Amino acid sequence: MNTSHALQVIEEIQIEAPPDQVFRALTDPDEILQWWHIPDHYQTQEATLDVRVGGRYRLAGTNAEGNNFEVNGEYRVVDPPHHLSYTWNPSWDDGANGSIVDIRLDSEGAGTRLVMRHTAFATQSARDEHGQGWPAVLNALRTHAERGVTA
Repeated sequence: MNTSHALQVIEEIQIEAPPDQVFRALTDPDEILQWWHIPDHYQTQEATLDVRVGGRYRLAGTNAEGNNFEVNGEYRVVDPPHHLSYTWNPSWDDGANGSIVDIRLDSEGAGTRLVMRHTAFATQSARDEHGQGWPAVLNALRTHAERGVTA
């Protein structure tokens, strides 16, 4: 479900994996490199994360045209396995620099309900671009987390 209000993007998805597994996929650099990409669009090749309040992260890679990109920021909330919040500074979109990604993970049956709010965009075009990108990113997360579920 995609809901966009003012200069924010809200996405909600159901993942058939427990919150601790989803949280780990969001905060473990080795796992991020396995899922944070969209074929034929971009590939994340580096992930450096200091997952603690005030800690910094950096993701870097190449897009389909072979150009380098980077996104970095600082963790604002780290409350495993239910809440993660961080600033978002992408090299490709100045209108999104300083925006905030807030992810909540709630147990729902044997799975997880993930609600992601990306707020504080400086421009409408930054909001629109990210509103188009987040569904694919979260779908890749869901596929990765569900693949790790063992019966």
